[in-house]
Amino acid sequence: MAKIIKDNNEDIENEIIIGITTKPKDKVRVDQKTTRTRNSSTAKRDKINNHSTKNKSASKNNAKKTIHKNNKKNSYDIKKRNINKVTISIFILILIVIGGTIYFLTTPAFNVTNINVYGNNRNPTDTYISLSRINIGSTNIFAFTNGGIKKNIKENSYVESVSVKRKLPNTVELYITEREVSYQIQYSKSFTYLDNQGYILEIQEEKKDVPIIKGFSLKEETIQLGSRLENDDLLKLNNISKIINYCKYNSIENKISSIDVSDNENYILNFEEDKKIVYLGDASNLSERLSLLKTILTNEKGKKGEIFMNGDLNEDKVYFREEEN
Repeated sequence: MAKIIKDNNEDIENEIIIGITTKPKDKVRVDQKTTRTRNSSTAKRDKINNHSTKNKSASKNNAKKTIHKNNKKNSYDIKKRNINKVTISIFILILIVIGGTIYFLTTPAFNVTNINVYGNNRNPTDTYISLSRINIGSTNIFAFTNGGIKKNIKENSYVESVSVKRKLPNTVELYITEREVSYQIQYSKSFTYLDNQGYILEIQEEKKDVPIIKGFSLKEETIQLGSRLENDDLLKLNNISKIINYCKYNSIENKISSIDVSDNENYILNFEEDKKIVYLGDASNLSERLSLLKTILTNEKGKKGEIFMNGDLNEDKVYFREEEN
């Protein structure tokens, strides 16, 4: 049965008719499509924005790397420039030094005009000036080394040490320490002088007022001035020095005319002025032995004879035996 629709000026568009799809549904579909389109556009825009952000981040990193690379290059360039400056400065300094050296070595203002010698007693001043090989008036004060001057002067056997000083512009000072004659060795008519360290100083026919040493292994044909005794003789010389020192303590060292060290177990001292021969024994208990010796020399003054103290001081008797006329 059909439904009768009355015309009451009502809008038919507002009527709902069963079985017919209305326009609002189409509108919904359009809206949904629009929403999907809008969402798709937003996603694309976000993707573009993300890509843009990544690009910006990459650009910043690249920029940092570029700055770091540039800074590193600049630092390297600065170091290279500094090295070049230092090299140039050193080169200029070397040229200045060379030029100054040439000037000092060639100008007459620095030629030696005075040589002063100090400490010499054995040899005269002229001897050391000659040994130095410095030509006064022509040798430049910078043209020689101290070591060279020392070597030249120590060619003299009496020289123990040398000190060289320059006083600008033209003065040289030589400070000499000389060896002293302490002992002598007699070979036929000649005497070989020694210092207390065993250095051979000189050979002369003149007899010095020092003890004559007998019993060294030194042969006359092997003597060289400035050389030193061999070890065996140096050991004997060491004991001789001990004996002399104890004699000095007892004020009898100037009375010794000779010492015979041929036998290490029995050193023989000759007191020529006192006319006595002393058989000292070895170099042990020297303080006690030489103290007793002084007493005997005093008690037996003026008598010619022999003094025996070469035994054991705790067991053997020390005695003087007068020589019979």
